[in-house]
Amino acid sequence: MNARSIVLITAFCLLHSAYCFLPAVSATGPQQLEEILAALAEHAEEFEATLPDFVCVETLTQEAFSQNGKKLRSQVTVSTLTGRQIRKQERGSVLLTFEETREVKTVDGKKANADYKVTGSRVIGAFSSIFLSHFSRRDQRDYLWTLTPKIEIIRERTCHVIDFKSDSGRKRQFYAFDGQEYLSRHQGTAWVDAETLQLARIDFRELNLPLSVSYMRYRVDYAPVKLGDATFWLPVSAFTELQSTDTGMISRVTHNYSNYQRFTGQIKISS
Repeated sequence: MNARSIVLITAFCLLHSAYCFLPAVSATGPQQLEEILAALAEHAEEFEATLPDFVCVETLTQEAFSQNGKKLRSQVTVSTLTGRQIRKQERGSVLLTFEETREVKTVDGKKANADYKVTGSRVIGAFSSIFLSHFSRRDQRDYLWTLTPKIEIIRERTCHVIDFKSDSGRKRQFYAFDGQEYLSRHQGTAWVDAETLQLARIDFRELNLPLSVSYMRYRVDYAPVKLGDATFWLPVSAFTELQSTDTGMISRVTHNYSNYQRFTGQIKISS
């Protein structure tokens, strides 16, 4: 199983998301695909090697809709999220894994109990898994990439648009759903900031689905974030959507991330 597999829990949980400066790129002259992918691979390496511990405010909105679009339920949870890049020595190599911990502050505007645990559909790992499992130097080979002629604007940034799909000849990307493991086969689009060649957005659908699921989609938006004196491109939002085969019920989950700060062990932030 690939170390950067996408993992889904309950509804979905994604494991595994850059920082470096490159010359500005003309928005009217898209670079060759190879150059863009090489830059993203460099960002992935820099991200893994230099990302410090951080805290932020996570606002999680979980919604369920009937097949005809009627909202059945909704819950908003606000948490303090701590992110740590864990580095371990194994057989002379450094292994990097990303760890998220949450302290729930409020649920639907009311103070949460100290031991409250979030349940239901949610994304865990948007900070590293999705980015690295697509754009690290090794993982890029698991996909077929197409640089489109389009130039689009994402949050006031001019972006190259790259379509991608899983390479059917490779079998390294997996995900788990309700305790079972599946080979991942997905397709989607990535928007890459033309000036910095950082990932601004990724949106994709899983095609190899469990029998109980008829539709599964993910989207993560990234933006530059200051952590101390350094700047990293980190998620500002993550969206997932899942539809049940049996009932047609649709689960939609939106994570919004704000108030990033470098973690020192003593920081306290308010939502």
